[in-house]
Amino acid sequence: RKRQRAWTIGLAVSFALAIAVSIGLYLTIGRPSNIIFDSTLAEDSIEIWVENEAQKEQLMELAEDGFVEADKATAQENSESVRKMQEDNEKIMVSVQVKKDMEKALRDAEVLPNMFLCDHVEDLSDYNPVSLEDNVYAALDPKEYLYLSEYKTYFPNMDEMPTAVDTLLLYALTFLPNKDNLLQDSRWANTERGESVEEQVIALEEIFSDDTDEYRKKRSGKQILSSNLANMQAPENVLALSLKDGQWLSVAQGEEDLEDGMAEDLSAVQSFGKIAEEKKYKVNRDAKETLLQGGNIVSRASARTEFDNAVKEIEETDKGLNPLRDYQVYVVTSQEKMLVELVERYAITGSSTKNQQIACMRFLWAMMTKNGQDKKLAKTQTAFPIRWESFEEFDTYNPYMGGFEQLVRDCYPCEVLGRESASVARFAKGLGKKSGISEIETYCDHS
Repeated sequence: RKRQRAWTIGLAVSFALAIAVSIGLYLTIGRPSNIIFDSTLAEDSIEIWVENEAQKEQLMELAEDGFVEADKATAQENSESVRKMQEDNEKIMVSVQVKKDMEKALRDAEVLPNMFLCDHVEDLSDYNPVSLEDNVYAALDPKEYLYLSEYKTYFPNMDEMPTAVDTLLLYALTFLPNKDNLLQDSRWANTERGESVEEQVIALEEIFSDDTDEYRKKRSGKQILSSNLANMQAPENVLALSLKDGQWLSVAQGEEDLEDGMAEDLSAVQSFGKIAEEKKYKVNRDAKETLLQGGNIVSRASARTEFDNAVKEIEETDKGLNPLRDYQVYVVTSQEKMLVELVERYAITGSSTKNQQIACMRFLWAMMTKNGQDKKLAKTQTAFPIRWESFEEFDTYNPYMGGFEQLVRDCYPCEVLGRESASVARFAKGLGKKSGISEIETYCDHS
């Protein structure tokens, strides 16, 4: 019996060892190969182009914390293969440059960057972008990210990676009383607000009118802006209309012509925008650097920086004719759906060496980690993190912005934009301040 028991114990130990060896072989041999983790880099440097200083600051922080090591990491992001990769990444020097007009900068460049933010680059094929399907995307679990499970639907070529999401937001502004202040307090910011989904949204149809005469009201013989309406900045003006009528996306991409009523809609939005830019309606109009206009402004998540700074400025200096006291944020919807834009997208140039391409893939992977995504939580010029964990913490650091998170969690119907947003940005930039119906029609015919 002792001999039989020893034989049984020996068999169990052998079986356990066999399982351990099998698991080890799977992790080293059976695991799908990915050049992000399975390569060894030579000493090199990579250059990344972004569009604003806030993005540059995030990436430079990541170069020191996340690319070569990480203060915060999940179990997967703290595995042996990741630690070896981060140690190998110390061979790579990272530099980040700001290019406010990315399309022009790329077109004029004698030497292209190794990686660049491509939200406003209409034709990526000009730069021979590297496919991210079998490397960065393969290294991610799509379930951990917002809308990334359908990545190929939004980016058929799989050659750019969104690192954030955005939506259309109405910033409802309230101002301190002032005898020279001709702006009415915001209609929406003065209403009591609960936590239901219905109270987090504003219908697009409520915030602009087809009748331009409704844009002006009379008080004491002076013309003022209507508090019922909102100034839409570009490209939010075209994005908003595309939410109302999907054909605007085809018009912006030059694929379809305007139909009846479309030019009138855009003219109404543009006309109110021109009125909102008149000098007497500007917030803090004696401060040249301040560009906030109107009592209600439709923009995106990055605009919170401007409003936060304006509130802080009046608290500290008490200057300006129309001092901004506070604001609320609502998600703009149309026909009971919201816009979700996959933004802060990056592409890797094919002209980079193989070593540089892999280094860029690793950096892009680091941007998608918890550590990388958390760098978007600050009150700075960024969109919402695309990673669920970080996204759910966003309103902790940005207390006015929780409505969008609630709608996403509740699976509120949405229109998701990927590559098309580059065409919308180009179309809106060319549109400028054109507001007459005939000049809008002419522009659309030739854009």
